[in-house]
Amino acid sequence: MAVEGGNAAAGNDILEIAKAATPVVTAFLAAWLALVANRFLDRKRAFRDYVTNLSDSYREDVRTAVEAAADYWGTHPTTKCVLEARIKMLESEIRAGGLLIAEGDTSNLVSEFTSAQQDFIAVLTGADFEAATVAPNPTHVRELTGKGVFLRKAAARLRRQQIGHAPKAK
Repeated sequence: MAVEGGNAAAGNDILEIAKAATPVVTAFLAAWLALVANRFLDRKRAFRDYVTNLSDSYREDVRTAVEAAADYWGTHPTTKCVLEARIKMLESEIRAGGLLIAEGDTSNLVSEFTSAQQDFIAVLTGADFEAATVAPNPTHVRELTGKGVFLRKAAARLRRQQIGHAPKAK
């Protein structure tokens, strides 16, 4: 009988230890889950920030290119060579930024975006760009402004879709 009583006491001790360990295990699991969730959210936040900054920078380059082109075709430019170099630089930045923005995305918004970018660049370096004499051309400036607005909107729509805030299709 003494042996059985000793086993019962040992069983009670184990039960008491298990009861005491349960809050510790629960706390450990909660802390681990919080760390995993935080890491996931940080990655998602970092990706969202990256895509947003890239898109904002791209859209700013498009706006700056429109301004430079408006100066180029809007008046008789006194710094024609400087404006041509600036427009060429912005064109290459827009091309490179467009590749980064569309990288890895296969949605239909990418084709809309790349089409808008090609149209914009064609108008940006079109007309009498780099001609010996450049006449003011307000019609070309208006066309370029419209294409620039459309390209900036396409970039914004693509960004919203990439970070998961795209409007639902009807």
